[in-house]
Amino acid sequence: MSTPDVSTEFRRLRAHLERLAPESAATFNPPATAEELEHLDEVLDGRTPSELLELLAVANGQNDPSGVHGMINHLSFCSIDELVRFHRELSDREAGAPEPQPSWYRWSGWSRDWIPVMSVDGDALLIDLDPGEKGTVGQVFVRPEDPELDEPLATSLGGYLARANELIEAGEFEVDDDVLTIVELY
Repeated sequence: MSTPDVSTEFRRLRAHLERLAPESAATFNPPATAEELEHLDEVLDGRTPSELLELLAVANGQNDPSGVHGMINHLSFCSIDELVRFHRELSDREAGAPEPQPSWYRWSGWSRDWIPVMSVDGDALLIDLDPGEKGTVGQVFVRPEDPELDEPLATSLGGYLARANELIEAGEFEVDDDVLTIVELY
């Protein structure tokens, strides 16, 4: 099975947001520059997932100073600057304890191998570069501020965006105060 194309799925999701939550859709930044993408890759020691680079080349996160117009479930799409800051803050923490295997995750709590994509109030949607025995490199999951880790939401960022689009098209969402909520993806 092939991985869904990130830029195609993001454009599809953006079209849904423009129709369902136009104020949230209006917060997307222009694409990241080549220099910004190179900076990110330097910070992440050359390990930036290609799907994340592809997504940031379409939109460099959201400009939502109020924090009320997240892309999905109040989670705002991180710009490169936000992603770098968030990753550095969390990387300064000690890694969590090793998870007993087999598990989806190698670590509990935090790992510098988790790359933030979206965040709000300490919760984050992350890409896992070093999963546990049951996991897949590139799996996407939500890490709540209280880190009780559930199964990954998708095996890839493209898969996550595709699932969001499928659920929207099936009517499995709510919009409240211009925020799209998809319960299955939280």
